[in-house]
Amino acid sequence: MNKKLISKLITLYDDIYTERPYRLKMVCFIVYKGKILSWGVNSDKTSTAQHYWRTKTKGTENYIYDKRHAEVDAINKLPHEFKDFKKAELFIVSKKKDGNFRLAKPCPICQTMLATYNFKAIYYTTYENKIRKEFEC
Repeated sequence: MNKKLISKLITLYDDIYTERPYRLKMVCFIVYKGKILSWGVNSDKTSTAQHYWRTKTKGTENYIYDKRHAEVDAINKLPHEFKDFKKAELFIVSKKKDGNFRLAKPCPICQTMLATYNFKAIYYTTYENKIRKEFEC
């Protein structure tokens, strides 16, 4: 993922949250061959998909928070025919009120889900106001 695309995604993040104020502001973009295929936001609504992935994640048996995460929302919004995850990348952004980045690393439940899809790479913002590349398959 190049710097120009990352800059575009951060600008889109700002546009999304101008129109959709949420308590915890997080957006996940799915990018394929330089184009945005899908994006998702976190929500206070419960999600059956989030619940499903929680049941597949060890150590989360007592975790009762099944509110939809941005990663789950973005994957659910993908076209059903899309299957080429090995060439797709995720970019997860979160900002504080002052405009600096916050940590947007996927939680253990989302990590379980993302490992199943085998994305090419996952990028996320950090408290150090940087972008981190988590892994590459």
